[in-house]
Amino acid sequence: MASEEQKKRGLIIVSNRLPLSLKKVDGGFESTLSSGGLVTALSGLTNSTTFKWFGWPGVNIPDPEEQKRAAESLEQKGAKGIFLEEKLGHAHYNGFSNSILWPILHYQSGVDFNEDYWKAYQRVNEIFADTVANEAQDGDLIWVHDYHLLLLPELLRERLKSQGKKCPIGFTLHTPFPAGDFWRSLPVEKELLKGVLACDVIGFHTEEYKRNFTEACEQSLGAQATDNNQIQFEDHRAHVGVFVVGIDPQKFDNALKDDTVIKRIQELDEEYKDKIVIVGVDRLDYTKGLVQKLQGFEEFLKENPELAKKVVLIQVAVPSREDVKEYQELETEISTLVGKICGTYATPEGVPLIYIHRSVSFPELTALYCVAKACLITSRRDGMNLVASEYVACQEDRYGVLVLSELAGAASFMGHGSVTFHPSSTRELANAIHQAVTMDDEEKKRRYKELSEFVTTHTRKEIHDLTGRVALVTGGALGIGYEISRAFVLNGARVIMVNRKEEQGQSAIDKIKEEAGPDAKIEWIPCDMGNLKEIKEVFSGIRERESRLDLLILSAGINVNQYGETTDALDRHFEVNFLGQFYVVNQLWPLLRKTAKMPGTPPPRVVFESSEQHRNAPKVVHFGSVDEINNPEIGTTEVYGRTKLAIILGVKYGLVDRVIKPNKDNIYALSVHPGAVNTAMQQQWKDAYPGLLGKLLTTAMLAVGRNVEQGSYSALYAATSPEIEERGWNGYYFSDVAQPGKESAQASDPMLGAALWDLSHRLIKEKVGEDGLVDWNA
Repeated sequence: MASEEQKKRGLIIVSNRLPLSLKKVDGGFESTLSSGGLVTALSGLTNSTTFKWFGWPGVNIPDPEEQKRAAESLEQKGAKGIFLEEKLGHAHYNGFSNSILWPILHYQSGVDFNEDYWKAYQRVNEIFADTVANEAQDGDLIWVHDYHLLLLPELLRERLKSQGKKCPIGFTLHTPFPAGDFWRSLPVEKELLKGVLACDVIGFHTEEYKRNFTEACEQSLGAQATDNNQIQFEDHRAHVGVFVVGIDPQKFDNALKDDTVIKRIQELDEEYKDKIVIVGVDRLDYTKGLVQKLQGFEEFLKENPELAKKVVLIQVAVPSREDVKEYQELETEISTLVGKICGTYATPEGVPLIYIHRSVSFPELTALYCVAKACLITSRRDGMNLVASEYVACQEDRYGVLVLSELAGAASFMGHGSVTFHPSSTRELANAIHQAVTMDDEEKKRRYKELSEFVTTHTRKEIHDLTGRVALVTGGALGIGYEISRAFVLNGARVIMVNRKEEQGQSAIDKIKEEAGPDAKIEWIPCDMGNLKEIKEVFSGIRERESRLDLLILSAGINVNQYGETTDALDRHFEVNFLGQFYVVNQLWPLLRKTAKMPGTPPPRVVFESSEQHRNAPKVVHFGSVDEINNPEIGTTEVYGRTKLAIILGVKYGLVDRVIKPNKDNIYALSVHPGAVNTAMQQQWKDAYPGLLGKLLTTAMLAVGRNVEQGSYSALYAATSPEIEERGWNGYYFSDVAQPGKESAQASDPMLGAALWDLSHRLIKEKVGEDGLVDWNA
């Protein structure tokens, strides 16, 4: 539930175009909500905060009275229309935004700068700034989207300051951000960078785009980038992050079960039963590489005459920017290529290419995705490209092949399971198509598994049968820990949940039994992870009582705002998030080792919840003494980050290097990042960062973060996937489901790991007694 304070403050979304379509009706206007990734991503905010969307309504309405009626219609849908004079709007959108900025952002050379277009771009950003600033209330969160409004954050900051309003400003770029000379070729690049840097939070779709932006700010403006994802420019500091855009998988799941879609799939399967269908779905835009796609497909047909009669490419090309000359020329070029391919390779039995130059309905699109044996994406550059995820979501049990340009945004996350190629090479593209359509079933399944593991990070989980196995989950009654406990029970395990509060434990048991049945094997045991003596008492009892322990999940933890010291006179973050969990493992190690020796038993797994926040640890961390742990000069986010760093070090250089390897224990120890998850803990970021920035980060998590169940998938994968053993991934840190992450330099420091190991043992002996630790080697 959102707090009353969250509900009171407003969220203002600003984009060039409103997600609404206006239709003129008798006496006024009617507005209907459009579909789209941004609309879907932000829909969850409506229950947690006041919400209003600002933007151009997409139509020219010169008459002031009609503007008023249109504005009233938009207001009813929570939108504020910003009306532009037609010539100005054209110069801003089709001129500077799409004839100059868009090509440069997508690495297109030969762009001519136009001063009139630039003036129009400036003027439209000023109009947006005036409107938003006048409407915003003190404390509102303002979230600006995309390249049409790069100047807006700075203009807004100036206007809000003059009006005495303090509003955090966020910005998300939904395109690539280019490197080096491409960006610097723009005469006004410094002005645009300054515009964005006025934000509090800046988001990109990939690490590459974030890195390019950061380097541009350093090289062009002399800004300073910090190790914890911040850019300091003049007297302002902006937080820079990567926000992976996902799909709404439930929408596709539901569609695949719809009778109409099922019937259409059956029709297409019958129609193409003797064919290998490849599907392509793109906007008609030169960044999508459609010309290269057709040329590569033509090369494939030429080089593989035995397959030319079997393969058919169904290409959907949705019209885009039809009033822009370059797009008109592109459409002509594509139509010519389509005609050439069909004319050359068509036979009485059919044509190798079906070209659909219009949008298709969602049911039809879902059916096409399902029937296709491969999906071909040839983007020369793009932000994320959700077609890749949509295709995979529709391919369960069919194991279709994703043929993916290595320059597509999705390649950063889905490249390992795809057949990749460089879109500029016709030969590579043709070979990639050949590899996809001739791939054997085992290879298809292996690749699909990797792809689905990325997509299911945002959808559903796959857990093997756990009947007969015993799991213990610290923090198991709340948040991610609860979802892990629930998943284990539903898959047959007996689960021991450990939490401090009885009402939380009993509530979790009641909910799980309601779903799994009254005979579900689950119990709750109380324990405070901030009390080492209590940990010894509780977990030594569990060790003596239980005959086996297969899965140990360390999910208990506190967030940044719960600072202070424990009853052991230790920093609360350090003891609860790391030292207490480490001590739990020590107390249960003999039981884990006993289980590992049982015939026919899979190796036990120990999984810690760490975080990418480990990068926010102090630049130089010391684990030498209590004074260093309790140092009050360290900021709260750094203290929290240090605990997540300690987890990675403790797993890799503690458990694995000092216990598992020397003793040849058949036990796996891992740490995972759950992603940006909308838990009660995540909502506390507003208490960690200075006031308004924290509020913006909290609200951003509500919009783009994973839900709690999705946040459990990383730990569930690490705890149950056979791939961990198959690949020998012991001691690894996973930055996402099935994705071993590249941890920070400090997290890869064996000397720091050794210091932490020694300090942990000293502290436990000091607080509990010399006999407090179980002998790791016993």
